[in-house]
Amino acid sequence: METIEQPQQRSMYVAPDKEITMKLALYYDFMLYNRALKPFNKFLVQQKKLTNKMYTSVVQAQKQYVGSLRMVIKPEQELRDALQASPTNTDTIDSCIFKITSGFEKNVKPDSPDFALFLPTTSQQVDTNITTLVSNIGSGLYDCSQDAIMGAIKAGKFDNYLSEENREQMMRICRPAGEAEAAAAAGEAAPEEKKGFFSFLGFGGRKTKRSNKRLKKSNKRLKKSNKRLKKSNKRLKKSKLNKKYKGGMSGRAPESYVGAIGGRFTNSNGQQLFRNPVGGIA
Repeated sequence: METIEQPQQRSMYVAPDKEITMKLALYYDFMLYNRALKPFNKFLVQQKKLTNKMYTSVVQAQKQYVGSLRMVIKPEQELRDALQASPTNTDTIDSCIFKITSGFEKNVKPDSPDFALFLPTTSQQVDTNITTLVSNIGSGLYDCSQDAIMGAIKAGKFDNYLSEENREQMMRICRPAGEAEAAAAAGEAAPEEKKGFFSFLGFGGRKTKRSNKRLKKSNKRLKKSNKRLKKSNKRLKKSKLNKKYKGGMSGRAPESYVGAIGGRFTNSNGQQLFRNPVGGIA
């Protein structure tokens, strides 16, 4: 009796449990989303050699008559959207984590000392990585009031997935409470104190160094233009006087003049008016 060989099943991606999925999602969001604004970005870039290419996908799509079309997929933005839209839907969140980890798996060697930093698999590794990111790399530089997920972490909405220590460490990168509000209030008051160049037209705005520089240049050009205009007007007046009194053009001779000497008629300023070829009085 012949034995029929069963087709080999392909190995399938097995999603981690919900707790580690959410912890990984919050960790990758913390590490990657808006990372250029976070105080540990310099540490990641200079010491850990993190680049956008390590986790961002670039897809080449064929388009008729145009050729290849590059499409950049930012998985950290997808993850952020998923966390904001439905933090309980771990299926969507897990697919975002899969995209991020796939990029790291392609670009980070397993024997690299930083492999666990980019590809943690356990809750303990995530705890260690959060400590690594926030230790000795500055604090109070990131405006968490503008970050929905950081605000949710601070409010305790993800306490089921992050320890109290995790939360406190993450909050260390945030600008101190009240400072952001003070900066926002100062920004709102500034246009009243210093209005911009076009504020009289209703555009408002703060007076910046750049606008001041443009204003100075504009004034300088205006002064030059005025000088040229004055010179032009002066030449024009002189030209009109010459036409009126020197060339026999239209107009009458001034009333005050010194009599003719040898047929030359001059005015009181000694300027020649015209010449009488006969030598008599005109």
